[in-house]
Amino acid sequence: MTITRKKLIEVALPLEAINKASAYEKMPGIGPHPRGIHLWWARRPLAAARAVIWSQMVDDPSAYVDELLDDPQTHKAAEKTWQARLKEWRQRKAVYDQALAAGMTGSSNPEPGPEPTLEETAASIERQRLFEILEKLVVWENTTNEEVLQPAREEIWKSWRRACRDNADHPQARELFDPEKLPAFHDPFAGGGALPLE
Repeated sequence: MTITRKKLIEVALPLEAINKASAYEKMPGIGPHPRGIHLWWARRPLAAARAVIWSQMVDDPSAYVDELLDDPQTHKAAEKTWQARLKEWRQRKAVYDQALAAGMTGSSNPEPGPEPTLEETAASIERQRLFEILEKLVVWENTTNEEVLQPAREEIWKSWRRACRDNADHPQARELFDPEKLPAFHDPFAGGGALPLE
């Protein structure tokens, strides 16, 4: 049985940046762009295709939070942020509990949600770092910018190598989980070619 980790696309995406890049791409006259060669009516914006492909190949930080917390520097930063979030949460919880006791809950006194954890905080900080990579990646002018592409590629490789380690005992591990060779990409829909191009 294949072991898989939760991917970034399954948890959250920086939708505002993706939508902005996609809308920009649909504007007329943005320079040398593949859509100038041929108009395909149902073509998806390349920015959206890029975001979907990358975020489905990259692990969500909640899937490797132990790795994050094993790093002393990351652990320290996460703990500092967690303490601040915990303090704020406790204040909101106290206000909510008072409102609940007085029968005054509602939109002005919302429930504070679950208590923040160190693990969730570490994953959240790392997720924000991944969002920053993705926000740069979806900008059309960065399509050939190696300073943007290289960190994105490194994240794909990190996730792939985690998958290879997780599946080292798979009966076909040598064939399917080679840590030095990414698996093939298949686009079942083909369409105007946005996914294969990206």
